[in-house]
Amino acid sequence: MQFDAIRRQFSEPPPPHPPAQVSWGSWTLVGGVLAGPPAVARAVDGRDMVFARQADGGVYYARQRWDAPLATGASNGTKFSEWVPLAGAFAAGPAVVAKSSGLLEVLAQGVDRQMYHAAQADVDGKVAFGPFQPMGGRTKQFAC
Repeated sequence: MQFDAIRRQFSEPPPPHPPAQVSWGSWTLVGGVLAGPPAVARAVDGRDMVFARQADGGVYYARQRWDAPLATGASNGTKFSEWVPLAGAFAAGPAVVAKSSGLLEVLAQGVDRQMYHAAQADVDGKVAFGPFQPMGGRTKQFAC
């Protein structure tokens, strides 16, 4: 099964407070060949991040960019970075959650049926993901 990552968003970058009237922009192709549905979360810097398991079984992310030139007719925030690998070999997922600090944590099921997580950390003002770590135990497979 193949999915294309697409996203629909507000027509302008998010304001500091909810606007009185909201309108949606057009669908934007994020790209990539995905092996399952994507997960999306808002990062600590206010940009959306899309996470997906791609055809090679690895988990990747694409970060929303604010540098799209308005002269092209695209509003800021309608472009995404290239897919960045987080590494690993996964059979299911990912899921992503924003922690109370605003930093993100990604969870996915490995091909060995273990659950893994990778968390963002802020080290000297630079936010980056650490490696996937096993959470212990194995998931069960149930007959449908």
